[in-house]
Amino acid sequence: MRCRRPLLLLYCLLAFFLLHCARSSESHTDLRVLIEADPAHFDPRIGGDQASIRLHQLLYNGLVVIDDQGLPAPSLAEHWEQEDDRTYLFKLRPGLRFHDGRPVTAADVAFTIDSVRNGEVVSTFKKDLELIAASEIIGPLTIRFRLKQVFAPFLTRLTLGILPKDSPPDNRKPVGTGPYMLKEYRWGDRIDLVANPDYFRGPPAISRVQLRIVPDETSRLLEIRKGTADLVYGDISPDHIEQLRTDPRYQVFTGDSWKYDYIGFNLEDPILSDPRVREAIAYAIDREKIISHLLRGRARLATGMLSPGHWAYEGNVRKYRHDPHRAAKILDDAGYPDPDGNGPRPRIVLEYKTSNSELARRKAAVFQEQLRQVGIKIRIRTNEWATFFEDIRKGRFQIYSLTWTGVDDPDLYRFRFHSQSVPPNGANRNRYRNPELDRLLEEGYQETDLDRRKRIYAQVQKILAVDLPEISLWHGEEIAVVKRDLLGFRLSPSGDFRVLGELRWRER
Repeated sequence: MRCRRPLLLLYCLLAFFLLHCARSSESHTDLRVLIEADPAHFDPRIGGDQASIRLHQLLYNGLVVIDDQGLPAPSLAEHWEQEDDRTYLFKLRPGLRFHDGRPVTAADVAFTIDSVRNGEVVSTFKKDLELIAASEIIGPLTIRFRLKQVFAPFLTRLTLGILPKDSPPDNRKPVGTGPYMLKEYRWGDRIDLVANPDYFRGPPAISRVQLRIVPDETSRLLEIRKGTADLVYGDISPDHIEQLRTDPRYQVFTGDSWKYDYIGFNLEDPILSDPRVREAIAYAIDREKIISHLLRGRARLATGMLSPGHWAYEGNVRKYRHDPHRAAKILDDAGYPDPDGNGPRPRIVLEYKTSNSELARRKAAVFQEQLRQVGIKIRIRTNEWATFFEDIRKGRFQIYSLTWTGVDDPDLYRFRFHSQSVPPNGANRNRYRNPELDRLLEEGYQETDLDRRKRIYAQVQKILAVDLPEISLWHGEEIAVVKRDLLGFRLSPSGDFRVLGELRWRER
């Protein structure tokens, strides 16, 4: 009996120790962020999908960064000067270091840029960077770029993350200069990041960040309700916002966004190559109804890629209000009559590809029903993000829908619609070709006068609204759900994940 009291005391001490450890492990030293998909590539020269770009924003820095007004601001470059209309001189910040401790030099900048422009790495950035005639290393921290011709949006293209020289393509152990470093990646599960103590803007206050990959939105919502997620930025649909506003543990942020939703067509498809079929589909889609009901009013109708607040926006373009009768008449004229009147047989059968997220599936179901009403049968095919996006890049589709983020300079139209920008040389995934548009796009990127550029891109927007390589849907709001004890969060119209490096927990 005498030995029981010391043993009981030992058990109590052990229980106290374990409880203390458990509480310590739950302390606010970590940040749990829910994301929808795995990144396709760790290499900033290669990955162009949203999940990859978000990770790149945490791991890397470019010479410049785009601010919330869409203008270039210093990042790794301390400053720059334009020596003439084709020559730019950049001076790096002193003391910059990569995650592995190596100093960042002009040679690393030259290597990163040259590996893309010379084609050593297959990259969608090549078309822009190949306009550089030479990269001249002036000193350890100074580099000069000489362009082949005037390129008005050149500075906005230098957001590309800088890598150490001789970095292999798509390295699974990425080394950058960003606020966080990669610790571990488990495909389909999580990405573990640790703070970069040498980050040039100061080490992040939160030492560890876990990006948890949760493709299903219902599961993401459940994690929020359980309180096991600290932040969801962009990967939550408007349908759930009002429910989450009542949760005292979280704040809900909403605001204007550069996001742009659209339906894309494969213009090499024998059916969709006919502009009348694309026009009929545009009239068959009731975008106002989708915004009102599915998106809870948290979006604005789009007339093109640029939102109304952009300096180059042109609203006087052809528009397609919901008109199913007109859609049916256009299909009749295109040689696709209804085979059985009001019967079940369709005029056309098309395959629609999308990701397997909840909102994407619901949106697909609405499109399917609206197109059924004009005699177009849609077969929906969903895949996890990486497979879906690869199919779109390779042209293995008839119809798809995507969201474009980060629309800044209107030269993005060249990246998306120039006939030479078909992947892997750009993002002309629809295989659209128009010599007149090509001419305007080439004129636009060489024009430095803002008023003349605006007039050029007004013509571009009018042509695309008639040719319809894609249907402009809406500009959705930027949405974030954030724990109330998490301080320093701010929305940006581009949905920039670099904000994670600015967060801190409220002291208790």
